[in-house]
Amino acid sequence: MFLKENIIKENKTTSLYEAEDTITFQLGENSYSSKGTYQLHLDRSRLYSNQIILNRSNFKIDDREVEKKFAKISSLYFSSVFPLILTHHQGNYHIAEYKETAKRIMENDVAMQNKYNGDGLEYIREQFLDKVKNQTGFQKFIEQLPFYQVLNISAHPKFKKEQVGFKWNVAGLGVIEGTGEFRLNAEENKAVFILMQTDTAHIMQLIENYTVENEMVLTFNESEIPEISFKMTTVYDHSYSNIQNSRAELLISIGEKFKYTQNFYLTLD
Repeated sequence: MFLKENIIKENKTTSLYEAEDTITFQLGENSYSSKGTYQLHLDRSRLYSNQIILNRSNFKIDDREVEKKFAKISSLYFSSVFPLILTHHQGNYHIAEYKETAKRIMENDVAMQNKYNGDGLEYIREQFLDKVKNQTGFQKFIEQLPFYQVLNISAHPKFKKEQVGFKWNVAGLGVIEGTGEFRLNAEENKAVFILMQTDTAHIMQLIENYTVENEMVLTFNESEIPEISFKMTTVYDHSYSNIQNSRAELLISIGEKFKYTQNFYLTLD
């Protein structure tokens, strides 16, 4: 069956969040900005206290339904990962029920091939299926997503270690990793995560690779080093079992030549 949007049945354990993901990208004289919005449905498992089920609905780009063919194909492939079941174990969320998810992904793939054709479909299809072809790859793919990072870093704040791993997919460039400091303010039911360490040489390589792949005439000298900052602030209810809102803000810049900003907001509806 072709996946348009998953049919979501709400119950008393479901929390509905409004997600907003805004990206501004400037490299040399080229720049663009985009805003993605959707609703994230978070349901707590009735069988396991450490398990959550996620669904996505009402996905839009720049406040409009996705209509362009390639963007729509990409969105429909991505939709097949939902419902996404995650189990919290040893400090992180891990993919659960992978076999069931893989079956749904392949069923959706058949429907997509029956509906669409062409090189664009094949490119998007191959890229997506390669990322989710096994549980290890699927886990890595999910870990790059902003909503996963926000939920993962925010989970179980009373037991969180002060040093927390960080991973983020910078649109158009690739994945950056590092470690950050997690601080809980019990008086305000609030936690703050700040990125403290990352590999600037790797980030520089990603930027230079992008300029080469896109045939851009832009060079950097050895003294130009990327500056990066990431801060996430999460507010909880009094029991710390539910997120009220979370704001994640990423900035990467190299003087006037390069600037990437991403603001991801998750707000309880």
